[in-house]
Amino acid sequence: MDHSSPIKSLADAQAYIRSAVEADTTWHLEDDPSEIIQSDGTPLFTEQDIPLVKQRCNELYAIKDWGRYGCPIGYLLDYEEIWTFIQTH
Repeated sequence: MDHSSPIKSLADAQAYIRSAVEADTTWHLEDDPSEIIQSDGTPLFTEQDIPLVKQRCNELYAIKDWGRYGCPIGYLLDYEEIWTFIQTH
């Protein structure tokens, strides 16, 4: 997943979250990316990606109007449910 593009709008934020869901690389967005470990014991993010992921998360939370989702995590959970349904049907 590419973490290099700044998030400048709600559309950018939603696209970033959708990319994470579709790449099966979701995490609790308020957690420190340097501490997130996958089930196989390896870090989810590379050392190079960690500062980018932190910046993207800051940008996600800088967006104040998430509508019915309330926040980035609300959108992530909703899209994750939709994506899972699509993949299983």
